[in-house]
Amino acid sequence: MVKDFFARWYSVLLPVLLVSIGIFFFFSHFTFGPGITNDSVDYIGTARNLIQQGSFISYDNALYSDWPPLYPLILAFLQILFKDNFYTAVLGLNSICLVVTAFLIAKILTKVCEPGLALAGALFWITAYTNQAVYAYAWTEPVYMVFTTAFIFYLIQLNQRRTLYLLVGASIFASMAALVRYSGVVNIVLGTSFLLYGTSKLKEGPIYRIKSSFLFATLSFAPLAVWLGRNFFLTGTLTGAGRPPVALLNIKYNIVSTIQIFGEWVFPFPRVEGVVYITSFLLTVYVAFHIKYLMPKKRETANNAGSTKSFVLSFCLWHTILYSALITYSAVVNSIVAPDIRLMSPALLTFIPLLVHDVQILFAKKHVFTRVAAYGVLTFLIGRNIYDTSILMATAATNGVDSLRNKKWIESELLIAYHNFYPELATIGKVYSNIPAVFYLYNVASVEPLNRKHMHVLSEKFFADPHTKFVIWFGEKENFESKLSKQAPSLACHVLQVFPEAVIYKVSLFKASAPSKEP
Repeated sequence: MVKDFFARWYSVLLPVLLVSIGIFFFFSHFTFGPGITNDSVDYIGTARNLIQQGSFISYDNALYSDWPPLYPLILAFLQILFKDNFYTAVLGLNSICLVVTAFLIAKILTKVCEPGLALAGALFWITAYTNQAVYAYAWTEPVYMVFTTAFIFYLIQLNQRRTLYLLVGASIFASMAALVRYSGVVNIVLGTSFLLYGTSKLKEGPIYRIKSSFLFATLSFAPLAVWLGRNFFLTGTLTGAGRPPVALLNIKYNIVSTIQIFGEWVFPFPRVEGVVYITSFLLTVYVAFHIKYLMPKKRETANNAGSTKSFVLSFCLWHTILYSALITYSAVVNSIVAPDIRLMSPALLTFIPLLVHDVQILFAKKHVFTRVAAYGVLTFLIGRNIYDTSILMATAATNGVDSLRNKKWIESELLIAYHNFYPELATIGKVYSNIPAVFYLYNVASVEPLNRKHMHVLSEKFFADPHTKFVIWFGEKENFESKLSKQAPSLACHVLQVFPEAVIYKVSLFKASAPSKEP
């Protein structure tokens, strides 16, 4: 009876529920707009410079190469189109991406389960707190995930019938995902591999498969190759200077962080060591089982529903594995940030079909207890997501999300005071800060970066400046004073003024006397 209800009303319930959630999301963040982080300011600054100078230069006048070019281009388009309503437009873009991605997930899920479970899977994804938290920020992930989901949708259609239209469509979306985030190469690699090996259409010869996969790889990778060539020509690296390799000693920490993300998606448990080990064991068994049983069967025809299900599940499995491995590897060798809910969010896209398929197996059992337990767990998980997300939305509506653009920063005493006395400081020396992005964001005044790019050590430019200078330090006072004494013991710092957000220092060239600690 329940199955018949969802089969009959699925096409109505799906868009109504998803659009309603998207509207709630938009208006809960409407007052303060999307969250802004240091990365967001890089994107926004580059978009502004694209409009003003026609070049990919970040807000701090550094060459934009650590990310691909498509997201700043999109932001530049929104800036031109909406002008003063730019942040509202970015929020609208995220809301549209949220709804469209959830809709495409539901369409993909119909290939592996009944309509009711497809709807439940889409609701689980769109209401997940970890997912909502990512879409609340001006980050690349919302756009990346809508392109990735569209690519997977086209690839599934391509597995059922080979047409040039579908091949070009899959190539375009794979290419656009890679032009938003470098990790989009996972889509290109998997798309090429599955076109070459993953299809089960027996009448296709090896020459046809090679041609299809080669055409897909060429079309999808060519735009990114141009950008990588530009980076290599200008910086000597393919993906920019990136982050320093400071995490080599934290391999275990990064692996554990990745596993914890999987646990946060499903298990409502705190981050404790025992839970991580349990999650690790369950994930190992889970992946091993799916690798063995979910690969496409050669005897199945491509028009067979079982073959399509096998293709979808095997692709989703390998995407989840390879994407998670790439993020973990990147964190180990070239980042100061461990895998978190933001970086790992695209892996949840392809983890959902695996989970929903397993629930479908439980629903197929004849035992009433098994079916009731499956319904209970599914209802609990979606209910927990809605509860957590409602708290996030309520907080966002009253204070904004935790970022550089919320109620605290808009009413910041520091920004107001600095705007007033900056002209006086500028006549004495330059002003530096460990978070210069916030001053650029609010158009307060010019501030030089205090730290090296993506590093927590003071920059050479700061020490090369022989004149008296000022530092606006966000964080514990002792941290800056300790760094200064270790890197340049001949410099003296004096506290000028203390604010709730930061401390303003005056830094002199020589230690003429003991530094004053009075504001």
